[in-house]
Amino acid sequence: MHTALTTAWRAAREDTSPPETVVVRLRGTINHATADRNSRRLTDALATRPDVLVVDMSDVALLTNAGATALLTAAGLAHQQGSDVVIHHASPQARTTLRTLGLDRYVQYR
Repeated sequence: MHTALTTAWRAAREDTSPPETVVVRLRGTINHATADRNSRRLTDALATRPDVLVVDMSDVALLTNAGATALLTAAGLAHQQGSDVVIHHASPQARTTLRTLGLDRYVQYR
């Protein structure tokens, strides 16, 4: 039994493959008019069950509360399936909106 456990541990330890990361780039104004489209993009990305979902917001001009629901929905789904969500390059305005909605519980900012 001890040998089998040791062998399994070594095999797991030697697996150095990087975690699967999926990047979704959002652009423009994220509001009620674009929330559904962006929600589908994020949900489709999570369907692959990545270890990490990176949401690149470097080209987002404005994020409204209504638009942020797409991120809130995706973050909740990611949390349920064990995926991490990383928000990249969010503007101060976007971060404030996300914090107001309580998204800080589910995401990391970089």
